[in-house]
Amino acid sequence: MSLGAKLRVAGKSAFESDVSINANLFVIDVSARHLDLRGTRNSDGVGSGALIVQGGASIGNDLNVGGNLYINNYLDVVDGTDHIHFGYTNTRKMYIGSSDFTDEIRIGTSISGVRGEDVDIYIGSDTNSRVHILGNLLVPGQVVFQNQSTLEIINKTILLNDQAAPGTSYGAGIYIREDGSDTAGQILVNPNISGFVLKAPKSNNIVNFETNNMVLPPGLGRGILTIVPTTTGDGSNYTIARGVVDISDIQMLDASLNNRVMRNHVTSATQVNTQVIDGKLSMTGLYVNKLEATVISNAQVDISGNTIVSRMGLGSSVVRPAYVLDISGNAFTNGTILQW
Repeated sequence: MSLGAKLRVAGKSAFESDVSINANLFVIDVSARHLDLRGTRNSDGVGSGALIVQGGASIGNDLNVGGNLYINNYLDVVDGTDHIHFGYTNTRKMYIGSSDFTDEIRIGTSISGVRGEDVDIYIGSDTNSRVHILGNLLVPGQVVFQNQSTLEIINKTILLNDQAAPGTSYGAGIYIREDGSDTAGQILVNPNISGFVLKAPKSNNIVNFETNNMVLPPGLGRGILTIVPTTTGDGSNYTIARGVVDISDIQMLDASLNNRVMRNHVTSATQVNTQVIDGKLSMTGLYVNKLEATVISNAQVDISGNTIVSRMGLGSSVVRPAYVLDISGNAFTNGTILQW
């Protein structure tokens, strides 16, 4: 049957076979009327189900899907609209990639790989949102905290260089930004992986703190740290470690011990080739102008050469004012005593 005019059906119609419409099919825009498809066949892919649309479909209002929504390609917005909302009104919990078979989720990743601009990805609101990461967090690029004066970390430790090969921790550490420079301050593992390189943000001086050499020889309970110019080419200016201290390297003792010039506030008493000790000197032995191999074994004082003493007490704790030599006890001489 072919109709060249309008067909108006007031009641229900039943079609026992296929119905083909070569033009548009309109449902009158009255809220009480609708197109009711009672087919119950489920859709298991493109081209199956109770309603099959070969071409595109345009829906001018809400779409409610009682089952699952499967998309065989991209989900995007129409031209002229620049945003899309998921969970805009009623959603309390949203799951993305919750299937047991999902092994990769990409957000903000360029499909072509040739995007020329950076992408800002926002998660949560500005103040009261929290991001919970239940597994590991891998960040191949930089992490920048904006408007955050203090970073609070509940964990007791921070693990750097995780899962790296042995001998690769050189350069691991912390940088401190200052005056536009990301590397102004540094606390890094040194090139030998045996200490740390330290640099203050406002200093050009880089110090290698060599902890591997900070050991004491057997029998010693204390040691001295030395700072010496670095000669290994590791980028530092000086190296701090345990080492031997030469008297000439001590600035305050250089004149008094090496050059034999007294250094104190009494400048008029300074004499060349003279060692002056302003305080008391306590020692277990005194050997003057003697080599160690020639020292008398049972002597606490062994002097080779002339000895001039203005006043001396022997066997006594005091020297009486009228005497230059005050002896308490017996005296024995094996030679001649001259008096004049």
